[in-house]
Amino acid sequence: MASPAATAAYLMESSVWDSSAEEYLKSVVDRLRSDGGGTAPSAFPSTFFELTWSMSTLLKGQVIPKEVCCESLSVIKRFLEVELSNGPGVIGFAPGVLEDADDTAKTILTLTLLESDIDPGPMLERFRTRDCFMTYVGESDPSFSANCNILIAMLHRPSLDSLEDPIEMATTFLCRTWLQGNVKDKWNLSPYYSMMLLAQCLAALLVRWNQGHLKALPDLLVRSEAPLIMVQIATELLQSQYLEGS
Repeated sequence: MASPAATAAYLMESSVWDSSAEEYLKSVVDRLRSDGGGTAPSAFPSTFFELTWSMSTLLKGQVIPKEVCCESLSVIKRFLEVELSNGPGVIGFAPGVLEDADDTAKTILTLTLLESDIDPGPMLERFRTRDCFMTYVGESDPSFSANCNILIAMLHRPSLDSLEDPIEMATTFLCRTWLQGNVKDKWNLSPYYSMMLLAQCLAALLVRWNQGHLKALPDLLVRSEAPLIMVQIATELLQSQYLEGS
């Protein structure tokens, strides 16, 4: 999984020395020294993670002027298109690393925002379970944030005609989890991160619904639960805010 910590622990307990693992750790240390750093990250390399999580955020917020950065954006777009097609259609946080739903969703979202028509079908097929999406194949418990990231990626697609069923499934899972008070994401410590993702999902869902899409979604979900949860999130944020605004 490209983890310096896991690799070091493996070497300490291994009865036979693994030269390839040693070389990997040396490459991490050498890279950190060349960059002037002194500590090892939890994952290395994290090529796709660093690129897509930052780019999707900047593109969604319209921080990057596409007309100014068009050449650089074209390079990023082509790079991600090639890497995703090599998957095929799914990706991990770096080349050669096990594919996961989060990084795949962020890659698809980034490419969609760069006006690339990427089929989310392989992602939906690989990570779908009976009532939600999983982060990794074989995962024992679901991830709240992974379902948010997949839902956000789907809702940014120009056409939602073939996505109503997976959108309903993910939205139902997220709303049910919130209303039952079971939001505790295993990938993030702060509850506010999950609240932010859920608010982004439901806001995007209601925008697309108001545009005339997703009319097959249950009225209870769109007219009752989604607005109620948005109000609850806003209320909880306001009630937990300090006097100086933080």
